[in-house]
Amino acid sequence: MLEEVQPASSPAEPLDRLLEARRVGLVRTRSAETALALGRALLDAGLDAIEVSFVTPDAARAIAALAAEGRGIIGAGTVVDVERARAAVNAGAAFLVSPGQPAGVVELAHEAGASAILGGLTPTEILAALALGADFVKVFPIRAMGGPSYLRDVLAPLPGTRFLVSGGVTLANHREYLAAGAALCTLGSGLVPENLLVSGDWPAVTAHVRAALAAS
Repeated sequence: MLEEVQPASSPAEPLDRLLEARRVGLVRTRSAETALALGRALLDAGLDAIEVSFVTPDAARAIAALAAEGRGIIGAGTVVDVERARAAVNAGAAFLVSPGQPAGVVELAHEAGASAILGGLTPTEILAALALGADFVKVFPIRAMGGPSYLRDVLAPLPGTRFLVSGGVTLANHREYLAAGAALCTLGSGLVPENLLVSGDWPAVTAHVRAALAAS
């Protein structure tokens, strides 16, 4: 059984750092080794926040390695239950991202000094996530719901809500979401060309993402 970790920071610290970062690089790979290499390449390119998805085998190991290096803010994604949440905070994750609203995740995150991001697509689900104490609400898939216009619509009756948008958000369009009121944008699809991931050419990955960030 995994032991509980002691808070490494105040709960406000990860939240403030995420608000400063604005963009989160999604790492979802077929191995922890590739996740670690990709996370390092994205940090080298200038992204300040990295989310390692638990779809990645042994994701906690990659999270722990990245967090130990002390660069950027490292979080865990696809946190669908309290067991994954505990593994994530034990590995040093500073924020937890869930596509839903699993019981106990917010409490565990906050006890460890991490930020909690829960999923909410409709206004009813968004209010439920906020009632549970979520620091941010993840709207996924935002593109399928109408993109920036949908975000503006839900913000109208819920001003001040901190939204993370995901699903079809790219470097080319993420500023439209920020302008519409998003607090955070998850950059996943299209961030890194598939051929570079397959070849494992991490300097090329860094160069590609750095150039794309500069042009966005």
